Amino acid sequence: MRIILITLIGIFCFTPILHAGGSIPWEWVHTEIQKQDKSMIDMIDKTFDVAPSGGCMRPLRGEHAGERFAPYNFFAKLKGAKGDYVFNLTFDKSEHGDQSWSVLIQKIWY
Repeated sequence: MRIILITLIGIFCFTPILHAGGSIPWEWVHTEIQKQDKSMIDMIDKTFDVAPSGGCMRPLRGEHAGERFAPYNFFAKLKGAKGDYVFNLTFDKSEHGDQSWSVLIQKIWY
């Protein structure tokens, strides 16, 4: 019983360290992408209403502790649509030609 209790405490205390992540405002990501890839952000602005806050990688230790890194994930819905967000947009740095950013658009199935 004691081993099970210690294991459960360890799981609940150390899981956040293993899954280092953080929130990030859409306004900040929008500005960053717009500086480097205006055509992509124009397409996103014309097509989607993006949630005001999303998720990103955020190391808890080391030289870059606390900094935010791509990929950035945001919920979105079609422009002007009523109801819940039904898409997940994942923005990541791209190394393909003159494209600075890529976006993966997925429909949420849950």
